[in-house]
Amino acid sequence: MKRENSLAASLVVTFLTAVLVGCGLGESGGHFGSGGGGGGGTQPATLVLFTEDQAADNVLAFQLTVTAATLTDSAGKTVSVLPAAVAVEFVSRSLAPTVLSITDVPAATYTKLELLVATPRMAVFNPSTSKVEIFDPTLTTSSVVLPLSLSLSARQVFGARLDFDLRNSVVSNSTVTPRFGFVPTSFVVGQLPGDIDDALGSVASLDKANNRFTMTVAATGAQITVVVNASTLFEGVVASLADLRVGDQVELDARLQTDSTFLALAIEVENQVGQNEVRGLVVSRDNPSDNATQLTLLVREENPAQPDLAPTDQVTFSIDASTSFRINREDLTMQGYSFDRQILSAGQVVAIERDLTTPSRAAQVTLKQGTITGRVTTIGLPTFDFAPLGGFYAAKDLPSIRAVTTLQTEFEDLPGGMASLAPNQIVGVRGVLLFEFGQPRLLTKRVRLLVP
Repeated sequence: MKRENSLAASLVVTFLTAVLVGCGLGESGGHFGSGGGGGGGTQPATLVLFTEDQAADNVLAFQLTVTAATLTDSAGKTVSVLPAAVAVEFVSRSLAPTVLSITDVPAATYTKLELLVATPRMAVFNPSTSKVEIFDPTLTTSSVVLPLSLSLSARQVFGARLDFDLRNSVVSNSTVTPRFGFVPTSFVVGQLPGDIDDALGSVASLDKANNRFTMTVAATGAQITVVVNASTLFEGVVASLADLRVGDQVELDARLQTDSTFLALAIEVENQVGQNEVRGLVVSRDNPSDNATQLTLLVREENPAQPDLAPTDQVTFSIDASTSFRINREDLTMQGYSFDRQILSAGQVVAIERDLTTPSRAAQVTLKQGTITGRVTTIGLPTFDFAPLGGFYAAKDLPSIRAVTTLQTEFEDLPGGMASLAPNQIVGVRGVLLFEFGQPRLLTKRVRLLVP
């Protein structure tokens, strides 16, 4: 299903600065919602807040704690829309939204959303040393205010993304000025939908008689109700809802519905034996021309949280002949591509299931989707080439990557799809990084225009 969205272009300010250089304000207003306002009616509205990152360059991992989120209505009354502080690793959310919170709020017209933020930490690739370095930058402000004109009516379900502009939030290695946009989602096909993408979590309860379950989102702690239908794609060790168990660790693609449930598009369960999973970016591997025996992973996410790991950590895992390799296919076509410990490459995003008895050993390595920011160089059909920004991929002998699009590829801020692409545009490209005859191919799920 192609998404040709121009709505976000009018709501999120895009800046021309490169990573580590910031200017201006990353806030946006506008009139959103429909129906009544002014506090009339006794039934509340439901606000679903998503969060995602636009995509970054040299910043390979970035964690920021959102300590509070508060709406203020036209009468000056406030309501909290975040039940507890949450630390979000945003690079894993590049073009991959997840749910931050679901809150019942009074029907009213809201004039601003204030976010309180704290404790940023980031992993940055330094091209001069070819190393990934860790920084704890200082926030220039702990409060981000987003002006709104948001009218919510009784019983209305309204979804919006808190779109974190990481590329322009990082002023320097030592300073961060957080910039968010407020981007409404839509229930109208062809506009920006209320999706969550590659969200890790665990099954909290099951209602198989009504084809649904509840899931706790690992990244934020939010609990959502997930509905399964005949079109839901199951991957991994489960083939249907009947196979799911309470406590299973899942990865979910789903879409917000008008009753505030989420329709499952794809559900993946890697195993049902309780192994811990860690997902991140491969920053190096040994034996580049032979079978890898170890890899170093820049941690972005864990499922469940693991006391010996945290986002921005770099951890080395051993690999051997008994380590299994697989590709998270979802709805992408992988014919002609393979993934094993010889093809494993720096720059790929993987999920590692840790061995139950030896946590430093990878029992399974699953190739996942990731997002790369780059400058468009040449355009063909249905492919285009782009040069990754920031230096990391060039340092890993990947100065150019070919994006392979399909009819299912979603385009954001590119209303004509491939026809809207032009050389020198900066785009975020999300997909699975594979190799064909040694050449990098990004089988593309989503393309977002960042700089025209």
